[in-house]
Amino acid sequence: MKSKNSRGTSKRRSRRTKDQKDGHAVSAPVEELVSLEIVSIEISEISYQEKIKNFILKRDPSQPEFLQAVLEMTGSLETLFESNPAYFEIFKILCEPERVIAFRVPWLDDQNNLQINRGWRVQFNQCLGPYKGGLRFHKSVNISILKFLGFEQTFKN
Repeated sequence: MKSKNSRGTSKRRSRRTKDQKDGHAVSAPVEELVSLEIVSIEISEISYQEKIKNFILKRDPSQPEFLQAVLEMTGSLETLFESNPAYFEIFKILCEPERVIAFRVPWLDDQNNLQINRGWRVQFNQCLGPYKGGLRFHKSVNISILKFLGFEQTFKN
């Protein structure tokens, strides 16, 4: 904003603010103050993928396969979430399984050594019908992989 001073020349109006370092008042143009506020608002908005990533990492930080599946699905649904944010809240509910059953299977091998295998049954959502999913028998299978497979089965119908 510009105005004329007593000499007839234009001068820039300023607003007094406190300097953070030493507490002295300094002059800053009003336009600069306004532009700083706008920048801080734009930075605070994060994408739905970042929101869901933070949500999953907070609950299950050691499940990268499951996180990858959720992020892929979020990427394809992002325009839907932008038009109707309530769907994003429903999606967050779908990211948490209704039930996870963990069990162990002890057995003796041919050399009479005790072996213990772990197993899981992950059930996500039965709104569209009975729970889907199968069994996986392999030493590399973990809860993250089974949550990933169960999550994808929810959207397969």
